Amino acid sequence: MIQPGMLVVDTKRCIACKRCMIECAVAHSRSKELAAAMQETPRPEPRVWVREVGAFSAPYQCRHCETPPCVPACPNAALARDAEQTMVALDLAKCAGAARCVKKCPFLGIQMSLDGTQAVKCDLCVERLAAGGIPACAEACPVDAIIYKRFEELTEEEKAFRTGRPGAATVRRTNIRYWVDPAKCIACRKCAMVCPAEAIEGAKKTPHKVLQDKCVTCGGCYLVCPVSAVQAIDPEKFDEVAQAEPLSAEAPAPPLEPEADPVAEAPAPEPSPPPEPGPAAPPAAEAVAEPVPVAPTAAAPPPAAEAPKGGISKKQRRIERKIKRKAKKSKGN
Repeated sequence: MIQPGMLVVDTKRCIACKRCMIECAVAHSRSKELAAAMQETPRPEPRVWVREVGAFSAPYQCRHCETPPCVPACPNAALARDAEQTMVALDLAKCAGAARCVKKCPFLGIQMSLDGTQAVKCDLCVERLAAGGIPACAEACPVDAIIYKRFEELTEEEKAFRTGRPGAATVRRTNIRYWVDPAKCIACRKCAMVCPAEAIEGAKKTPHKVLQDKCVTCGGCYLVCPVSAVQAIDPEKFDEVAQAEPLSAEAPAPPLEPEADPVAEAPAPEPSPPPEPGPAAPPAAEAVAEPVPVAPTAAAPPPAAEAPKGGISKKQRRIERKIKRKAKKSKGN
């Protein structure tokens, strides 16, 4: 019997080894073995994705929300919430690859397959749960950054991850906060366009700002910022950083005092007395070069005109060749 539960992620423990991705792909392969899975066609894909977010690393996968925004977005009803297993199931036979669920998920928990034909998402390794095990990613994580907990073991803060309400302040990764450095922001609005919770405000040519009461900490703004203006900050240091000067602003250097010029301070040397004038030397006679006579050059004779070859002009030779060709044709006939 499956014990309902959910995956809890601690981004402070994640070391980005991506072992969860490897074991997830193997668990969804036909052979269930790493060496054989690498030779399968099509290649098995993971249902969890590790992304580096500033100083943190975080595995992203489906949270199986209580009110999932992806389910009504699917035009073919390929996504449905299973009340018995308390999870959001994906029917690949109905999936047409519209990617609307990918755009609607505020937690980056659904991705398109490598060939772009179908959606891929976490299924909590239902087969392993039915056999009394736990999901492959939680079992493989060497630092317990992913833990599978039953619902009765969850705290109120952990339960908030499953609400599926992007505007709720409690739906966040509690150990990451995002902040826009106004000194780096170029107001391109890329972060605002990808934000699923409309938690970024700012007009054109104005530094943007993350609304902390709406932010769901999905990390989309961090991933798309072209100038690294979005910073991932530890919540314990957030207030200190947000109230301080921008991270990229450099303190002005203190003015340099003018250095003393050693040449100017050194005493000037006393002038030496001028030398006594002696007898003037006689001027040297200048040698005058005699002109060299130049022999007159004879004019080159004009080029001689080429005489026609054999005393026959080119026009006459062409006429003779035509006559010979006609004679050969008449003999052949």
